[in-house]
Amino acid sequence: MTNIEKNNKERSRKTIYFFMTLSLILLFLLYPALNHPKIQNHNVSILLDRHIPLIPFFVVPYLSFYFLIFITILDASTDFTSFKKVGAAFIVCLIISYTFFYFFQTVVYRPKIIDKDIFSILLNLVYKIDNPYNNLPSLHTSLSSICLFYWLFIRKHFKIIFSIWIFSIILSALLIKQHYILDIIFGLILGIASSLLFRNPSS
Repeated sequence: MTNIEKNNKERSRKTIYFFMTLSLILLFLLYPALNHPKIQNHNVSILLDRHIPLIPFFVVPYLSFYFLIFITILDASTDFTSFKKVGAAFIVCLIISYTFFYFFQTVVYRPKIIDKDIFSILLNLVYKIDNPYNNLPSLHTSLSSICLFYWLFIRKHFKIIFSIWIFSIILSALLIKQHYILDIIFGLILGIASSLLFRNPSS
């Protein structure tokens, strides 16, 4: 490969890094604009949802989701091929999710929190900041699934730690009443499908 070809390849990689990063930032910033009630929204709860307990402590793994996304993208950015896999999966996952949010908005009915312990206070804060819409598919579940795919099959480090962490994040979405079971199921399907779609992009 000549120096010109190497320079062109490096320039191409930088361009892809830039536009994928920009796309991710814009997509994440778009979320609040979609998280407002429409004229019609849907309740996708099933009977089993009523028997799931509220456990405020799980607000901790729920909030750790944002750190998981950050370190996964940061780690993947050190390798161009890995970054393309993760970035493309995130982008497709977000676009599909936002399409659902816009055309089939769902709502979750959350309990009133009256306890004053630190976890209940944090959970109340989450409830105040994050409106109860745009639940299906669960982004906590779909994006966490993409992260799990990355740490299990691409990075192949700290598999047990990340598996437990990501499982606790997905479980937390149910145990703090942010999502219903169907939200989680569709989130898993979307996250796994997005990961598999870009499992072998060309370098």
